[in-house]
Parts: sequence; C-alpha cells; structure tokens
Amino acid sequence: MGLSGSKLYRLSGGTVIPASEALYPAEADLQQLIAENPQLLLSSPNEGQRLYLLRREQPVRDAPDGPALFSIDHLFIDQDGLPVLVEVKRSTDTRIRREVVGQMLDYASRMRAWSASELRSSASLLDVPDDLWAALDGNLKAERMRLIFAADSIPDSLASMIDFLDRSMDAIEVCGVEIKRYVSEDGAELISSTIVGGGNSPVKQAARYSTIWDADSMAEQLNQRENSAIVPVVAALTSFASSAGLQISYGRGTKFGVCRALRNGRKVFSVTSWEKGHTGLRTAVEVSLPSLVDQTCGTFEEGALRSMLLTFPDASPADAEQFIFGSSQFQYIDLRLLAEPSNLSHFQNAITQIVQAIPEE
Repeated sequence: MGLSGSKLYRLSGGTVIPASEALYPAEADLQQLIAENPQLLLSSPNEGQRLYLLRREQPVRDAPDGPALFSIDHLFIDQDGLPVLVEVKRSTDTRIRREVVGQMLDYASRMRAWSASELRSSASLLDVPDDLWAALDGNLKAERMRLIFAADSIPDSLASMIDFLDRSMDAIEVCGVEIKRYVSEDGAELISSTIVGGGNSPVKQAARYSTIWDADSMAEQLNQRENSAIVPVVAALTSFASSAGLQISYGRGTKFGVCRALRNGRKVFSVTSWEKGHTGLRTAVEVSLPSLVDQTCGTFEEGALRSMLLTFPDASPADAEQFIFGSSQFQYIDLRLLAEPSNLSHFQNAITQIVQAIPEE
C-alpha cells in the first residue's frame, strides 16, 4: 500500500528538492513520533477529531488485579471517550502480517478487565476533559473501541484482514495507518500519513452513541440526578451564549450530556456533567485557558484569563475552594457557584470580553 508511482519533493525558495522514502531507524522512533503527534492517526484532525494519549506500553491483564501479561504500544482516548488501541510495527518486522492481528485481538478481548477509574489513575496525560472519563467507562463496558495498526508500510495481506475485521465487528472500528518517512537530498525529513481500511463508516460512528443530547434531554437528566436549581443556570448560560454570537452544539454520549459554546468552530466554554458517587452528578462549566489565549491571539494572557474567569468577588474563600478546580489545561466552575446571580453575571461579562477579542473568520 502507499505512494507507489508517486514522487515527493520539498519546495525550498522556488526550487524542488527530491525526497526518497527511508526506513525509520528503529521501531521506537515510529512509536515516539506517534506519541508526540497523534494527529497522524486521524482521518480529519481539523473536524473536531482529537486523541489524548493515556499511556504508552499499557499493561494488559486477564483480571483487574492480575499480573500484566503483555502491553499495548499506545492507548489513547478520542474526543468521544472511545478507547483507541494502537499497535506499531515496522515493515521489516515479519510479524506485521498474521501475528500482529492475533496480538491486537488478544488485547481487545481483555478490555473487560479495565475500568475508567483505573486508567485515569495511571494515565500519563492528566488533562483529559472530565466528561470523557464517563464516556470511556460506558464504552469499556459495552466493548466499543477502535483498533489501529500503524506501520511505515502496510502490506496488502494486512489491509485485507483489516477490512474484513472492520466489516465483521459492529462495535469495533478497525483501520490501518501507513506513516511513511522521507528524507530529501538536503537532509530534511517529511512524513506522510494514509488511512488504510475501515474505521470511519457512518454506521459505526452512529453506533457508539445511545443518546443524541439537546436542551430538553440535558434538563431532564439534571432534574432527575442533580439539584434542580442547576437547570435554570444551564438555560441562562445557553441563552447568553447565543446572544453573544456563539454557536451552541450538544454532544453525543452514552451517559452524560455536554453543551458547547463555540466561536469559529472552537470551544469557548462548555457545560458538562460526570458521575458523583453512585446516584448523583456533578455539573460544571469547563474552560481551557491555553485555548482561549490562542483564540484571542494573545489579547489576554493566561493570568488575566484566570483572574477574569475564575475569580468571583462575591464568592467566599470556602466556596471558591470547593467549586473552582481543574488542571493546567482545563478549569472547571461548579454550576452551584453560578446559581448565585452575581457570580453568573460576573462569568457572563468575562466571556463577553473574551468573545469580543476573538477575530471573526
């Protein structure tokens, strides 16, 4: 598979410089490339698709407390909470044909031994949005997943097996990704990525979800499992977002709703819920300060945004400690804090200033 018959050139100062296909020095180099650039595994990285690396060399067990039998090269979670298992092989590895397929299916068959809480506690990346952990838990229980065979060259025999597996398993997406390396005559490296086989059919995409959320279904869930005082706060936030010129988008997930307020297709803030104990939910506004710095083209630095969005003059220190939390990437404001009108007004004023600083596309 790949670019046979094609030629690759690097354009430099109006001059084309030929580039030739080259092997990765070692399989570890390809693994590192994928870990640092997971967008290489995506068919449409600019259409909201995203992968979060949970762990490299994820142990695989027969039982939650059992010994590690072997490990998966990469374990990701995608933007919808779907677990993504990646096995990496170089084309020079003779196991790239039948053996790697059996290996991957062995991994997938043992997913029942995993739990979202276990993966969260051991994740190398802690900036995964909270709502994705709940979605991951539902996908693990339903044995929904994506299996990716990544290599510098995928032989026809493996591509045929990938297609067969993807057609044969309703809840599991299977695809290959061919990640070729080229080196130009002046020593520059170029990378090409090609999706091979299935894994993106509309039927399988739709099969992931049991609920297509909207304002009414989110309100119903919150009324059933959350303090009813939260429902008008969500309604006020969505109404405000629309009046501020933001696009409202409701997520699709197996257990919990999410409502996103978007500008130019990027999230300004979202309202999301996740499990709290056995019967309750915790619902919060999620913002990403680094993303907002980028969206406002540096008009607001991260410190200024933190002060604008996460400091409430009328909130007591105890309330601030209880209801405002997060990580370096994502910050959360519990909606119980925004149920106080002055706090809600403060948040809306901050968002208004931020939206005004985001250039229209």
